[in-house]
Amino acid sequence: MLNTEGKHSMTVDVHGGRILDTAKGILIGLRRCPSEAAFHELLNAAQRHRMPVFVMAWALVHLADGGQKSAWIEPADFPLG
Repeated sequence: MLNTEGKHSMTVDVHGGRILDTAKGILIGLRRCPSEAAFHELLNAAQRHRMPVFVMAWALVHLADGGQKSAWIEPADFPLG
């Protein structure tokens, strides 16, 4: 049986993967680069700003969406460590 924390972690994993894929898609569309290059760009930016890659991905998706409140999970829901 999963505890509340386990359920939350699974939710973050599912949404985190979606957000990461969406962010990579945005970069692929804008930069016309391969998926691997888009992922490395996200990863490098996250490392440069000392934040998890999922938070960086969420920020890109949020900006591309016009900064409006959306159905996406908030960056505070991602673990920082």
